[in-house]
Amino acid sequence: MPNPTSFFFVGSDRQAMPMAALLVHADALAPAPGERPAAVGGDAEPPVPVSPDGQLVPGTLYPSSADPQVRFYLPQYAWSVVDGRYTTSLKWRSSTDDPNGPLAFLTLELAAPAPAAQGFTLQEIPHQAVVRFAFDLPVGGDAATGATLWIEAGALEMAGTVRRCRLPLATKPEFDRLYQVMT
Repeated sequence: MPNPTSFFFVGSDRQAMPMAALLVHADALAPAPGERPAAVGGDAEPPVPVSPDGQLVPGTLYPSSADPQVRFYLPQYAWSVVDGRYTTSLKWRSSTDDPNGPLAFLTLELAAPAPAAQGFTLQEIPHQAVVRFAFDLPVGGDAATGATLWIEAGALEMAGTVRRCRLPLATKPEFDRLYQVMT
């Protein structure tokens, strides 16, 4: 094993200094227990969610790194329902759509309710959600032995109180396949 006193730091002025000399005042660089380190460069870092294991789970509240009254969360997405009916739709192109554009559209709408958090200010964790759904294609009438068809619909965007993505369908066979999957 190499001797630690044989390592040197060479500065931009080409002066060498033993690495051990840099560690003489290392205790002064570390914050005291329970103390937060000061922001570097004068600008405070934006608050972030604090997760004990580094994972972020939808519907879970995470304390803020800066404010004890703020809780961060990822929404638990669910199908959007209005008057007991799902708002997701598979429709042919309308007269207001580009006549040279796609033949039809699958519009997926998802609700993103905030979890209950009495006494805390809630802040959604900034993220980009992409909708991808699967359909098990049966082989010989047995779905367990078939293949899985994955369809990526696209990124969710804010649309009023819901998140929406719109998948363009260019051909009639695409429309028919999706219709069969959905019914």
